Amino acid sequence: MVERAIASGQNAKAISQDLVDDFRLTARHARVKRCVARHKAVTSPEAHPVIETAPGEEAQVDHGDGPMVRHPKTGKSRERASS
Repeated sequence: MVERAIASGQNAKAISQDLVDDFRLTARHARVKRCVARHKAVTSPEAHPVIETAPGEEAQVDHGDGPMVRHPKTGKSRERASS
């Protein structure tokens, strides 16, 4: 169950809570956290393929607003103005 939860992307806190709910686990969260860390240390990361394309064949667009910056006069944080 733990290995499946790790593989699905659950963090140690969620796994710990599931173990308490499903199996009435009495171990502390720190023990589950160590177990998850040990498992992740020996598990090799999943390979991701590299897709090569010719120049100009593909493009990426980022529609994000960008970082928060401080206004030079007021000192308040604000989103950077779009260009």
